[in-house]
Amino acid sequence: MCRPDLNETTYEPNKELIERAKEIIINSYNKPLNRKEIAQKLGVSNNHLARLFKHYYGMTISEYIIELRMEEAARLLTHTDIEITEVALKAGVKSMSNFYKIFKERTGLTPKEYRLKSL
Repeated sequence: MCRPDLNETTYEPNKELIERAKEIIINSYNKPLNRKEIAQKLGVSNNHLARLFKHYYGMTISEYIIELRMEEAARLLTHTDIEITEVALKAGVKSMSNFYKIFKERTGLTPKEYRLKSL
C-alpha cells in the first residue's frame, strides 16, 4: 500500500555524486584543482558535474574552491604569524595579485588589514 503521508528517504544519485565532488574539493582545495579533474575522478562529464554542482550549491565549482581558499587564508591570517605570501600559497593561491584582489573583494580588507584587525 502506498502511503504518501510517510516521509521516505529517497535515493538521489546526483546528490551523492555532488557530495563526493564536494569531499574531493575540500580535501584538495589548496592544490591545483579543476572541474575536469574532479569530473574524471567521479566518472562523469565536466558539464554534467558543473550543472549539478550549481543546482545543489548555488555556485560554480570554481567559486566554491575560491571560497574555501579565502576561508583558509582568513584562518591563517588570524591564527598564525606566517608571511602573507606563505598564507596565499598554503591556501592554494599561486598568484599574489589574484590573492590580494580576491581577498579584498570577499572581505573588504587587504590581507594585512585583515590580520591587523583580528589582533
